[in-house]
Amino acid sequence: MNDQYLILAGLWIMYFALHSVFAATSIKNYFYTHLRFTVRSYRIVYTSLASFGLIAILLYASVMKDEYVFTAGKGIKYSGLFLSFWGIIILKASFKQYNLKEFLGLAEETTGGMLHMRGILRKIRHPLYSATILLVVGFTLFIPKTSSFVTLACVLLYLVIGIYLEEKKLIDEFGETYLRYKNEVPMLVPRFWKKK
Repeated sequence: MNDQYLILAGLWIMYFALHSVFAATSIKNYFYTHLRFTVRSYRIVYTSLASFGLIAILLYASVMKDEYVFTAGKGIKYSGLFLSFWGIIILKASFKQYNLKEFLGLAEETTGGMLHMRGILRKIRHPLYSATILLVVGFTLFIPKTSSFVTLACVLLYLVIGIYLEEKKLIDEFGETYLRYKNEVPMLVPRFWKKK
């Protein structure tokens, strides 16, 4: 594999590792107690660094001397656009369930650590991850370059790990309530039939 693709994969791995480390409750608590961060200030720093890191990786990928893995015909390109469109719809529906200002750290939390189970969250537990998969797969089909496939592989690998870590954290935080929710609501793909 070309060095630039190894660098790209390394950047994604580092980005996702840092993302998970700084999302961990123990790390947050360390910042709150030892470094005197508030929940809001931690959220602002976390989302700012995550955003800048993501933009930096995408900029690096955009300037790479990249090659197409295959030539995408109209059918494949339209499929990619279709998946990306649904990714955006799910992303929009996901953010309707949260206060965007709170999410970004621009406002104090008012939910008090409540488990959200309304809107799209009644259909799937992790809609942000579902949207991410659709967007990245859609983009890869629309622009089937090697860097797109490297990114897709890294994102899918991370989501397996990220979902496991998030589920563990949610079970620790909400206990039986989350276990019941987990039993009733699918992880990434809505159920189109009634569970027996």
